[in-house]
Amino acid sequence: MKLSKDDIHVMVDIETLSTRTNAVVLSIGAVKFDYFDSNISSFYLILDGTGQEHRHISPETEKWWESQGGEAQEVFDAENKIGAYQACVEFSKFLGDADYVWAKSPSFDLAILKSLFEDLGIVWPVPYYREADVRTANLLFPETVSKVKPNHNALCDSILQVEGVRQAIIKAISRDEHKLPFGVKTIAYAFFGTVAALVLLFAHNPLVGIPLLGILVLCLIFTERFVAL
Repeated sequence: MKLSKDDIHVMVDIETLSTRTNAVVLSIGAVKFDYFDSNISSFYLILDGTGQEHRHISPETEKWWESQGGEAQEVFDAENKIGAYQACVEFSKFLGDADYVWAKSPSFDLAILKSLFEDLGIVWPVPYYREADVRTANLLFPETVSKVKPNHNALCDSILQVEGVRQAIIKAISRDEHKLPFGVKTIAYAFFGTVAALVLLFAHNPLVGIPLLGILVLCLIFTERFVAL
């Protein structure tokens, strides 16, 4: 698979009452985006305990929540909560046309959601090869990482993560568009070999050898920067 400007991406973030895979899910936030638009549409639901009676609650996580700010506390005070089954059905529909689903990281957010879907007898709609990790994008393109700290509101954090990933996608696609095909690279290296031979041939004449050597260095830099491996 290869990234395309036509791909539809979804950024997902959840808040929970545990770090285990079978954690109680408090809220689900998501943003749909693409190469051109950082917010095509958004999704945010706060869940009640219905359908999660046997899932895990961590005392340490509950204590951690007590130390968080007002926006994060919304999940506990909200009146418009819905049951887990309805939330998962609606979220599955939102994910429907996504080419890639992002999380930070899938081994947390998506793994917990998969567990919840399974508990409720709902098929998880995203194949494993369509899952993508925000942290991997951050490693490959560190200049795109947001300096703003998350506030642990699932929708706000999704929005925060989108722009950095979208910039990474733009950079990745732009890099691929400027690469030359493999056959051109073969020709380029053959050219370099010829130039190198000429450098050796005219080594006794600095007026010829030095410019040829400069051309060789510039060509090598160009190839490594723009030619696909």
